[in-house]
Amino acid sequence: MVPGRTMKKRPIRKRALSALKRLVFRRGTLLSGQLRNSDFEKLLSQQLSLLASTVRDRSLNIVEVGTGSGKGSTISVYEAAKRLGQPFTLTGYECNPDLYQRAADQWKNVNEVRIVHEFFMAQSDFSSRVYPHILPGDQEEYRRTFQKYESATNFFSTPPATPVDLLVIDSVRYTHLAAVTCAQPFLSVHSIVVMEDDIPDYGETKILERHLALKDLNHHPIANHDWPIVSFRLR
Repeated sequence: MVPGRTMKKRPIRKRALSALKRLVFRRGTLLSGQLRNSDFEKLLSQQLSLLASTVRDRSLNIVEVGTGSGKGSTISVYEAAKRLGQPFTLTGYECNPDLYQRAADQWKNVNEVRIVHEFFMAQSDFSSRVYPHILPGDQEEYRRTFQKYESATNFFSTPPATPVDLLVIDSVRYTHLAAVTCAQPFLSVHSIVVMEDDIPDYGETKILERHLALKDLNHHPIANHDWPIVSFRLR
């Protein structure tokens, strides 16, 4: 296991308000807070190279959860896959209608990329896989925001190309367990998950470990980015 960097803690309420602001506005500024830098692309290239050795006679299938405007992490994923020189598909899921439209416009002429206007989770996941894990200091802000989404009508219904070889999660805090659970039917024994862990002290990873059997877990600090990345497979 590669040790991750130690995150400098801020007061809980300030962390919650900062995260809430990112939840509502993070992709309105297109690049602010998004994973688009050389370290992240290098990590993706490494993971895709590992996967390429296990894939024969088909395209590599990549899913991104939290596509946003399509101008941040999506570009990093696409460029890393393109650099590999092997056929691939990239399916991005974005629940916000304005951000979805921006992403759809951004990628409409790229054959390998499909943008889906859906949550990558079930509606019932809020009560079973999201709310039970919200930290005490985040309860008020996050519950209020998530409750606004519960009446949405665009929860997951469009399956990606399978098997999903690489699952990239850059979504809102506390939703990662729901995303990985949603992806499970589409993963193979070789599939790799790469996700941003934006809860201090690898809190998102700890939530997953309480409910799922992870293997090959590694921590990857990313230069000039607030939160580390983790990668793993499911047993």
